Amino acid sequence: MTMAVVLVVVAFIALYGSRVIFAPGAQPVSGDVPTADVVGGYRHAQESMGFTVTVPSGIPSSWHPNSFTTSNPTTDGAGTLPTVRGGWVTPDGAYVTLIESSGDEDQVLQAEIGSVGDSDAKTRAGGATWTVTNGRRSELAWIRTAGGTTLLITGNAPEQDFVTVAESVATAN
Repeated sequence: MTMAVVLVVVAFIALYGSRVIFAPGAQPVSGDVPTADVVGGYRHAQESMGFTVTVPSGIPSSWHPNSFTTSNPTTDGAGTLPTVRGGWVTPDGAYVTLIESSGDEDQVLQAEIGSVGDSDAKTRAGGATWTVTNGRRSELAWIRTAGGTTLLITGNAPEQDFVTVAESVATAN
């Protein structure tokens, strides 16, 4: 009997105290999109990573910065590529991610996408030539190397959003 009372209290706290929704058969309810300091993260990474990191500039203020992570072999273990990742959700609900790493293009594609796509497709954006390949799921991926840093743009956003990100890192050699 005591256990039943405890379970009811725990269920009440979970359902009403932490925005957990129990609705069998109902459609998922969308919540707030997480927020991250993407540009600040790239600025900090310039000082802490062992490769040249380009801070994206000119990203539209209407894009919601929602993710930022780094990977560093010193802290994350051997076999990890030094990598900086930042992502945005566009006003249309699409997402786009910029990844910068010291690995070569094949290493970065393998680490970030899980495969190295064969592609001869090229596109020009931000004053540079990008190789176009497939990303995860039905995503697109653009990749290029500049001054020892590999830049990868991936996501489900339309091509014009990829161009915007490419232009934001146009200063990368």
